[in-house]
Order: sequence, then C-alpha cells, then structure tokens
Amino acid sequence: MAKRLFELLRELPAYELHGTPNLEIENLIHDSRQAATSSLFVAIAGFRQDGRQFVSEALSRGAVAIVSERRLPNLEQVTQIIVPNAREALAYLSWAFAEHPERRLQLCGVTGTNGKTTITHLLRAMLESAGKKTGLVGTLTYEFDDEVVPATRTTPEATDLAALFRSMSKRGATHCVMEVTSHSLALHRVKGLSFRVATFSNLSRDHLDLHGTLEEYANAKALLFENLEPEATAVINIDDRFGVELCKRTKARVLRCSLRREAEVHATRVVSSSDGIEMDLNLPKQTWHLRSRLIGGFNASNVLLAAGCAYALGLSESEVQQGLEKVRNIPGRMELIRAGQPFGAIVDYAHTPDALMNVLDTLRALNFSRILVLFGAGGDRDRGKRREMGRIASERADEVFLTSDNPRSEDPEAIIDEIEAGLLPGIPHYRNADRRAAIEWLLKSARDSDVVLIAGKGAETTQEIRGKKYPFDDREVAKEILGKMGFQA
Repeated sequence: MAKRLFELLRELPAYELHGTPNLEIENLIHDSRQAATSSLFVAIAGFRQDGRQFVSEALSRGAVAIVSERRLPNLEQVTQIIVPNAREALAYLSWAFAEHPERRLQLCGVTGTNGKTTITHLLRAMLESAGKKTGLVGTLTYEFDDEVVPATRTTPEATDLAALFRSMSKRGATHCVMEVTSHSLALHRVKGLSFRVATFSNLSRDHLDLHGTLEEYANAKALLFENLEPEATAVINIDDRFGVELCKRTKARVLRCSLRREAEVHATRVVSSSDGIEMDLNLPKQTWHLRSRLIGGFNASNVLLAAGCAYALGLSESEVQQGLEKVRNIPGRMELIRAGQPFGAIVDYAHTPDALMNVLDTLRALNFSRILVLFGAGGDRDRGKRREMGRIASERADEVFLTSDNPRSEDPEAIIDEIEAGLLPGIPHYRNADRRAAIEWLLKSARDSDVVLIAGKGAETTQEIRGKKYPFDDREVAKEILGKMGFQA
C-alpha cells in the first residue's frame, strides 16, 4: 500500500514542502516507536510530550519525511512538510494513505454528554435489521460482523480510524455508526470525514479538564454539525437548550427531535415503566409506534434520536421496530445484575452529575423501598463536578456509598473528600476507597425490595491506579459477591 509523498500532500489544505516530493511512503505514523523503513512521521504535540522530541528516534527507525508545525533545525537532508496544524494534517493524510475507505461507508456520528453508547447500539441494530452491514466505533468496543475489539479510546486517532474503516469496507460494510467525542473533535481526529447523519443528545458538565469551560466544551461538540455538508442530516434534540442553538450552526438538513413539543420528529403518548418504553413517533407524513425494552425517561430520548437517524437514512417503521426488539440492554447502561437476590442491582456508567440524576430519578419512579447508590469520581479529570455529584446523590438516594473510581494519579481519599463535601447534612453515607470492599458493603446493606446502583464505570473492565490498569468489572464483582452471599443466577 505504498504511496508517493506528493500523492498524499495533495490532500492537505495547506503545507510548505522542504525536500523531495517523490519519496515512497510505506507507513504513516505519529508514534516514533512504530517507525519503520520509508515511514512518514507526523510530529503532534501531546498533552505531556511534544512529538518533535521524537523525530530523531523516528528517523533512526527508518522515517524518511517529517510533518511538523515548524521547520526543525539541523535536518537539512530530511524532507520536511510544514503545516498549520499537525493533528489536522494527520487526519487528512490518514484517509488518503488508506485510500479513502470512509468514502465507501455511510458514516453516522453521535455526540453529546450522555447517551452516545445507547444511541449507537440502537441505530446499529436498526440498520442491521434493514439488512445493512454496519460497523460500530464506541466507548466499549469496535465491532464488525463477529469481530469485537476492546476500545482503546472512544474515538480513535485518525490513523487507527482509517484502518478500521478500511477493514470494514473491505469486508462489505456499507455503514459505520460511531461515537464522536468532544476530545476527538477538538483534536481533529475526525477532520475531513463526511458524515451522512449526525445526532446530538444533550449537553451537561463534563471534560472541563480538557476544554476549560462549558462554553468551549459546547463549541467542540458543535464542530461536528458545523462541518456537515448541505446534503447531510443533523438529528438534534431540541429538548436540550444547546440543541436549539445547534440547529442554527449547521448547513445540513435539520431534523429537530423532541419528547415535549412539536418538531419534525416528536414523540407523543410516551409510556415508561419497568417493562420498557412505548411511544408514538410523529414524523413528516407518517407516525410510527415504537417499543423498547430499555427503561427510563432518558432512554426514551435515546430511542427518539436513534429512530430519527434511522428515518433520515431511509429505514421503515418495521425495520426500526425490529432493531429495537433486538436490544434488551446496553452493556453497563442500566444493566441489571440478576443472581436471585430479593433486591434490585444495577450497574450504570453514570459518571456526570446529569447522568447520575437521570438514573436515580428513573429508579425513584419505579417505587423501590430504598435506593442505595455507590459511586466515585475519576482522577485527573474535572474536579468541579465531584461536589455536585455528591449533592445529587444525597438528594435522590436513601443511602450513599462513596468509593474510588479510576483515581489515576490522584489520592482516592482526596477525591472522596471532595465528593463528600457536596452531601446534604444528615444523609446516611459511608466511604471506602477499596471499590471491591465498598461494593460488598453496599450489597450486604440492601434489604428486600431495595435497589442498589453501582455507578461510574459501567462496562469498563479495568481500574486505573497510578498509571497501571488492574482488572476490575463492576458487574463481575457484584455477581461474585452475591454468589458468596448465597445467591445464584
């Protein structure tokens, strides 16, 4: 799959070439450790290190040309390509080097603070029910056919994305549904991709460790819609205030979606119970009756948006309904743990104030005797949400169990201190930084007809502590402890 350098450079919006354009390029990399003979090395600035520090290593391993944002001294014999933005250049070069597999796929992008994973799983099931071979790129896994690859990050770097698209298209995929994070948008990982459909779920506080302010976080999300082509469709939740603004920030056709008001796609007769969700979905010139096994008002919104995307892609009511029937649960999202215990046990990814509030409100509406919630907060991430999550938990749960999430480089006890500061006075609460011990304490505290919520990590299978990832799956830990308590599935 070797390319001539000048073929790749044609894809860049702007560049300055110092050296020969006729080099043969056999490998495109941004990690110097992956360099080999005839590599093109893109030196991007990371959060901790600048890629330009590793140019010498890349050259020693066989790189023949460098892409950078400024010309590097003492390398007169090396071909250098100077670009305004190295991350953006990496994206354009990735699609070109892989021979544009993304153009052979209908790309469906999903962004928002909460709901991305659920919407992508629902939409993929709908497309496959319509006979469309569909890949998935998301928080948990990258999937196509029977191949399931654990995700390294929700939206991979452009080089990895291009490889995924190439593999999918070679094996007959026609569509790819993908979560598009604010990180990937701000860091240009999806720059140059042409999305057929893009949807926005909601906006609430998250990732301010990267973006700094909620406004900048919102602006990062908006990039997905601002870059849509006029022939694309933007499926936007206007029940969220920022969604109303997004409708004005895109050139694409807009399908406004709502559970509360008239819109191009709006739901009426929404019934949410412990058995699932039913709704009538009013579309231009037709009405669909939909049923889902997922529970909770927030999932009603997710179903609405997934169905809106399916409609934009030309699917029928029966194809959408067949897709919904296939999805009994989403891994780590309101996932029931059944071991014969006389109380409810749920694992959910809720790790933001808004997500935690939605899950607790859903459980309160189901009339359990008591709600016991366990959660922590990720280290090296937005500290401002910790106190707020403590307040929300103490307002909506009967007992609160504080523990460690992924503390990363932070002291778990210090993180718990910050959450604890937000708890309302008088709420029964307990703390234990050992997550396994805390889950055991939680489960042993439950009585008949209670429900326990283990929040924050969902379907994650590791816990990150001091730079190392240890095996840890809330679902498996809960089942193991329930087994020791004498319950069997």
